[in-house]
Amino acid sequence: EIQYWCAMAAKEKSLLLRDDDLSRNKDDDKYQKKGYKTWSNKQVIQHFQNQPEFAELSEEIRVAITSALKEDGTTGKDFDTLNKPRLQKTKHLAGKDLAQTIVLGIIRSLQLDHGPDREVTVHSLPPEYKVFNDPIHGHIILHPLLVRIIDTPQFQRLRYIKKLGCVYLVFPGASHNRFEHSLGVSHLAGEMADTLRREQPELNITPVDVLCVKIAGLCHDLGRGPFSGVFDEWCKHKYPDWNFERTSVMMFDHLLADPENRRVREAFKEHGIGNEEQKFIKYLMSGEGSTEPANDQRLKNFLGKIIVNRKTAIDVETMESIARDSYHLRMSCNYDWSRLVKFVRVDCGQDEQQLCFRDKEAHSLHEMLLSRLSLRRKASCHKTVRFIERKVIEALTKADSVLKLSEIVHGLQSDQKEKQLEAVEKYTRLTDHVWHHILTSTDVHGLEEARIILQKIERRELYKYVGVALSSYGGQEFLDHESFHPNSRENVLKDEVVFRYGTESAQNPVSDVRFFSKSDPNRTFEIKNDQISQLLPVKFTEKALRVYCKNPDMTARSVVEREFRSWVESQGWGWESYTPYASPHKPTQDSPASVDRQESPVPNSVSKNLKFSDSQAT
Repeated sequence: EIQYWCAMAAKEKSLLLRDDDLSRNKDDDKYQKKGYKTWSNKQVIQHFQNQPEFAELSEEIRVAITSALKEDGTTGKDFDTLNKPRLQKTKHLAGKDLAQTIVLGIIRSLQLDHGPDREVTVHSLPPEYKVFNDPIHGHIILHPLLVRIIDTPQFQRLRYIKKLGCVYLVFPGASHNRFEHSLGVSHLAGEMADTLRREQPELNITPVDVLCVKIAGLCHDLGRGPFSGVFDEWCKHKYPDWNFERTSVMMFDHLLADPENRRVREAFKEHGIGNEEQKFIKYLMSGEGSTEPANDQRLKNFLGKIIVNRKTAIDVETMESIARDSYHLRMSCNYDWSRLVKFVRVDCGQDEQQLCFRDKEAHSLHEMLLSRLSLRRKASCHKTVRFIERKVIEALTKADSVLKLSEIVHGLQSDQKEKQLEAVEKYTRLTDHVWHHILTSTDVHGLEEARIILQKIERRELYKYVGVALSSYGGQEFLDHESFHPNSRENVLKDEVVFRYGTESAQNPVSDVRFFSKSDPNRTFEIKNDQISQLLPVKFTEKALRVYCKNPDMTARSVVEREFRSWVESQGWGWESYTPYASPHKPTQDSPASVDRQESPVPNSVSKNLKFSDSQAT
């Protein structure tokens, strides 16, 4: 935001110098240092007339705003006290909601950015703004409306939901919660929206639009349940159509309707967020294609790709997750998310508006997706984490008769408003505390089985890991209990994990991204993988088949391993180089084993056109 106004100051310099009061002299030097609070009535009117959103208004509304500012003698000192009730009492603006919203929007934007000619400091912020010290993004300045939302029970519950769920039980550093992640998403979403507003004025992105994007980023995880993704997986066993984003929208509605959140509703009204803007926020929260934007905001549906981009998975939610997860897990993050937020534009020339990036950031996009895949492989889908998640899901199922989780989820899925409202109120109180509730409850019968499962997890009485086999996603390999001897089936637990480079599609997500150059930013184009590097992957999805032994006895484990080995060999996979932490090798025609094992300097694109014998490859 600081950079935005510094750039705007240079662009508007010629316009500002037309006014005698802004000519460069000693008095103006004082004005430049002191900022907008020293503006006279004439300077205030001049500033309003220079704003693009003011120029787009009808002649009637422009005259009404100018007359109101002139007759009331509004100066820079009055900006901090102007609000809707006061504007409603003015002669020229009474009953004109659009004019009042524009006036407040320009003033709030000016307060946030502290004017084009003033050095911004945290100490000069209006008192309604709050500063959060975040370990990832530094000092985050939050709009007063965001602060009101944060101080509600619906949002505060995110403090008690681990972002990575059961990963914390294996990696102690993964103790961060959905609360701070939501702050980070809101911050990055606002940064990207401000970049688009600054670089492409023709998009007509208003300060209210930017505020809507920030609110959507802040509230996009309101619908998360206990242990984050673990609860989603548990729900999908019973309700395949479960979607936490739909629940987030319900929680957002509940937040606004809650009688205790009167100040939030007042803040929404004060900052020009009406019913249409609230519909737009819910569209941004739920992701592209889930709902429809409202009215004129339908032309700005590209904003729906900032937080959740279902086509490429390149969005601020992914960027923030990678940055925060890698920091707390102490795992490397090999790309700079702040550059992607700055080097972005909207491609309006296509049938569908989409976000595009600078050509020099193409490799950064691959690094981002590789970092995400690495975190998933090393942490989120770690062999022990996956087993613990399976046991937690089993514990939730055992405790369902007491905790009534199915009843809550069923109410959220219901079409009846009364059942939905009751379910949402119960869901607001549902956090990771269910773990301690199960462990410490005096209920001997209803929670006993679930308690035993969680106690075994804490005592580390876990199943023994046997091995893994990798296959292409959608491959024909299928491991079931029939593959094992009847005597050993009861000791076998299998787990299938899908690793994706980007979205659920098996294609390269970067191939759907368009790029622009510095010399001609209005022309977009595609960049192929081999134009970026010859070392990029050629497959983007794979499936891991993992096997565990329930019996801790080494003899039983050996039997399961032997049965697993027999199944592997029946699939035509080699066992000679197998270890429990690497998949058996499966040669394919398009990637010969003899070539794969060599560290040949020949690029992939060349080696595909050559055929080596073993001796030649050696």
